[in-house]
Amino acid sequence: MIDVKHVSVTLSDKKILQDISFQIPQGRILMVLGENGSGKTTLIKSMLQQLPYTGDILYQHQHISHMQEKERAKIFSYVPQIKELAMDMRVEDCIVAGCSRHLSIFEVPSNAQYEQVNALMEKFHLTHIKGKRLDEISGGELQMVYVARAFLQNACVMIMDEPCTYLDFKRQHMFLQETRRLCKEGKTIVLTIHDPNLALQYGDEIILLHKGKLKAHLKKETNDMEKECLRYYNELYGNHFTMSNMIEKGFLIWKE
Repeated sequence: MIDVKHVSVTLSDKKILQDISFQIPQGRILMVLGENGSGKTTLIKSMLQQLPYTGDILYQHQHISHMQEKERAKIFSYVPQIKELAMDMRVEDCIVAGCSRHLSIFEVPSNAQYEQVNALMEKFHLTHIKGKRLDEISGGELQMVYVARAFLQNACVMIMDEPCTYLDFKRQHMFLQETRRLCKEGKTIVLTIHDPNLALQYGDEIILLHKGKLKAHLKKETNDMEKECLRYYNELYGNHFTMSNMIEKGFLIWKE
């Protein structure tokens, strides 16, 4: 379980997050929704100890801030936004870097680990870019490369910052279906996303950030997560959304 307690972040005298608290049980997908600048990336970077914060963030009742970096690497894998990434390496070398937490300082990846890379590239339909540098492939392909690297790390918690941004429709669902499979194996997934309908379809829980504050924490078990999400979207962003019931569960549509 991840327990975020009263977390606030101030950067350059500006309050980015204000008193954020929530829990994530093991084996769940938490979707983090919110407009640009709402604090989504700041929240996940705080969870990864990449930004200073006040409050407490715990994993299995242990303060993450007290853990050594190697210990945190065994717990968390991270898929950052593409704009943060280095590009001067081959695709398969980037993916195999997910094994680094298993290696000593002088050890190099084994043939068996590269076989795992090949299997992941096959699963995510990336074999056609094998041998290419990261700056030679498309944004969607690059996104899936970093997703594959995080999968190879096999950490307990996968944290991903807008992993669907550059993916086409098919790849978005293929990726999110794979995250559902990982949850059934006991992994915990935290990802920021802009599409509320993908969040409603695949998320077990949704938190909605607005101007650095936690405005809603919705859970699938309530059976009215869609209606509650609609209510909050209309409350926060104006009465622009309605619900369509063309499928088994409703989804949000822009009504103007």
